[in-house]
Amino acid sequence: MGQKITLDEVRAGGSTKLTIYCLNHAVQYSGCFHSADMPLLLALSLWRGERRLDELPLKCSRCDSRKVDVRCDHPRDEGMSDELHKLLNQWREANER
Repeated sequence: MGQKITLDEVRAGGSTKLTIYCLNHAVQYSGCFHSADMPLLLALSLWRGERRLDELPLKCSRCDSRKVDVRCDHPRDEGMSDELHKLLNQWREANER
C-alpha cells in the first residue's frame, strides 16, 4: 500500500480543504455515501500537522459511521514539486482500492 499523506503535506501541496466520504454500506442506510468538506485550516487547528489523513478521528454526520475516507483537493499548482505530485498520486491509488 502507498505512503499515507499528512496534514502538513496536504498544506504544502496547496490544498485548502478536505473532503470526507462515508463508506457505510449498511442496508438500513441504503448505503450512506454522504460527503462533506472541512477547511484544511480547521483540521490543522484541531490536530497536529504530522497526523495522517487516515488517522483523523472523523465520523459521518449523517449516519455516525467511522468508516470514512478523507481526501484533499488537488489544485493545479504549477509550483508543486514532482515529489509531492508523486506522493499524492500514490496516496490516491492506495485509497481507491
